Amino acid sequence: MHALSRRRSHGLRRGALATGYSQCPRTPPQVWTRPPGPRASARVRLRSGSGLLPDAHRVFDDAPRRNLHLYSALLAAVSHSSRPTLVFPLLRRMLSNDALRPDHFVLASLTSAAARLRSLRIGRQLHAHFEASPFRGDDVVKSSLIDMYCKCVVPKDARKVFDSIGVKNNVVWTALVSGYASGGYSNEALELFRSMPARSLFTWTTLISGFVKAENNASAVGLFVEMRQDGVRIDDAFVLATVIGGVADLAALVLGRQLHCFAMRLGFLSSLIVRNALVDMYSKCSDIHSAREVFEGLTSRDIISWTTILVGEAQENGPNTKAQSCTQVLKQSQPNKQK
Repeated sequence: MHALSRRRSHGLRRGALATGYSQCPRTPPQVWTRPPGPRASARVRLRSGSGLLPDAHRVFDDAPRRNLHLYSALLAAVSHSSRPTLVFPLLRRMLSNDALRPDHFVLASLTSAAARLRSLRIGRQLHAHFEASPFRGDDVVKSSLIDMYCKCVVPKDARKVFDSIGVKNNVVWTALVSGYASGGYSNEALELFRSMPARSLFTWTTLISGFVKAENNASAVGLFVEMRQDGVRIDDAFVLATVIGGVADLAALVLGRQLHCFAMRLGFLSSLIVRNALVDMYSKCSDIHSAREVFEGLTSRDIISWTTILVGEAQENGPNTKAQSCTQVLKQSQPNKQK
């Protein structure tokens, strides 16, 4: 806490966290009990869920009385928005203006914001507050802490929280598996993965994605093969795009072509993320002809599509040949619009 308060650049966060338990007036017992959801809280959730965060803020500001239920609704929305740092001035307002102390819902939202910011310092402070609170046994907050420690690449601390949970759900298992894989702890990730009581497509995808992120592409491809052998039904294009990305980094053209055929059989060639992954794979495997064919077959193209083919053309032909003509087309088009 003292280290954080010395950093002027962290003023908002400092005020929000430091003011908390030490300066807030003692809260009456009834405040700890969450009242039935008022109409204002429902409107905040509705607007934030529809992407109308400014409207949610207005509903919050216009409320005649703000309780934990209302704060929790807005904090949850802000923590998942494009500006998660805004949870900290909102927390400071809750502590100082309305003399409310965080409950487990609020702590979970704050921890989610710290995870998205990859702020281990704030995450540890929230963890300390959680352990000192009446809610220290809450598994929802513990799940958020696991996610935070994993995203901050401290899987050992995530494991400690994981081990403190009595009944572990699939979300908790998957979060820790992902953290191990993304942090480069392949053996630990596989060991935990194989000890899971149940594995869904999402769990397989998370582990494969973690391996690719850690540039452990051979393990990612091997796990995909194992998933197919186990008969796991693939009804999501993301896992296929992910493993194609791993094959691209391995420059394994034969395997890449097999995955291309597999995507065709599953009907995933209409997926933009799969086609972008195929363009990237063929480019990295020096098969620019196939990369062009996939690119030209796109019914819509985003900035990733254009960037991938331009890089592939430049690597194959040099920056002054085909890539130059592609650049001219790019200037005359709007990449994120329909063709």
